[in-house]
Amino acid sequence: MATDPAVLTLALPFGRMAARQLALLAELVEEGCGALRLGPWRQAHLPGIAQGRAAALMASAEAAGFITAAGDARLAIAACPGAPACGSGEMSAQEDAVRIATAAEDLADAGLSLHVSGCAKGCAAQATGRRPPGLTLVGSDGRYELVRGGAAHARPIVALGAAEAAAGLARLAAHCRARGGAAALAALGDRELAGMFVASDG
Repeated sequence: MATDPAVLTLALPFGRMAARQLALLAELVEEGCGALRLGPWRQAHLPGIAQGRAAALMASAEAAGFITAAGDARLAIAACPGAPACGSGEMSAQEDAVRIATAAEDLADAGLSLHVSGCAKGCAAQATGRRPPGLTLVGSDGRYELVRGGAAHARPIVALGAAEAAAGLARLAAHCRARGGAAALAALGDRELAGMFVASDG
């Protein structure tokens, strides 16, 4: 039976934290050895947690909205604050990113990465420091324009409502997961990719 203290690793959805989450994080720090270590990719590490308490504390963190699982779809999404938090935002980027993550739960497992930008500036993808995402949704005139790569100013493939984008990404993730991951996205032509976002009657 393991008795060594555990290290809890929590990720912050889209790099942001609500006041209730900050309060819980402070409680978890006190529960451990009083230390908080910030890691890359929007992570917080809490060492010194007793093994017997680790599972319950992780469950509390998950209930509070922290990311606790490596396969969480939100880890595959970079999203700016969007409207109304940002004056430039034309779409509610983070709210829509949560909708997408809920619809396309296997986005990360499919090897896909996504940038949800409330406007054409594309701030979130620039801030992560990671390799460019495979796809970007760019807010424009009440809809999202789908583009390849992380450049929000690239030529759009198709324009979508937020619900259409979420449903289409769920179909695309299932397609790519069944065909070996991100390479399956690259193999799709623009017309085929746009077709993923059109619901089939069959």
